[in-house]
Amino acid sequence: IISPKIIVLLGATATKAILATPLGITKLRGKWYNYNSPNIEKSILTLATYHPAFLLRSPSFKKDSWEDLKKIQEKIKEEL
Repeated sequence: IISPKIIVLLGATATKAILATPLGITKLRGKWYNYNSPNIEKSILTLATYHPAFLLRSPSFKKDSWEDLKKIQEKIKEEL
């Protein structure tokens, strides 16, 4: 029923679960990945970024997260 074009993964737990990887969020964030599932016909673009609760505890990472959000905005414009 739902067919998103982009999935934003917030935090390490979501990222590890969806991408099925042991790598940490700092190595995975800011890069585009394709999510494939047997239940969907085509892959979905995903981007991992920091969880909002982490940003509250570590505000120095907000700049990185802001850059991730700008990447998402650019990709949405491309898709439309």
